[in-house]
Amino acid sequence: MGAPCRHTCPKINLVIKGINNAVSFCQQGRETDGEDLKNEIFSEIVNELYELEGLLEDLRENNDALRNWGHESEDKIKELNEEIVHLEDKIIELT
Repeated sequence: MGAPCRHTCPKINLVIKGINNAVSFCQQGRETDGEDLKNEIFSEIVNELYELEGLLEDLRENNDALRNWGHESEDKIKELNEEIVHLEDKIIELT
């Protein structure tokens, strides 16, 4: 009953990188005078932010899968603990 997904940190790192890139482009835009260059910078910001949505949706799916797996694991543990108690009671009866 292994975890449904592996490490999510690389995706989180990509989101952080995208945010930092967008901020960097914003700072460049403040210091830029040319209108064409500003439009190019705005396009770069939009591209960075657009890609983040997909990464966050992937993380949402992973989070949901991990949550469900945790609930299922917890239920299975409770079930197995009840079986242990039942078997211990049976041992006591037989001795």
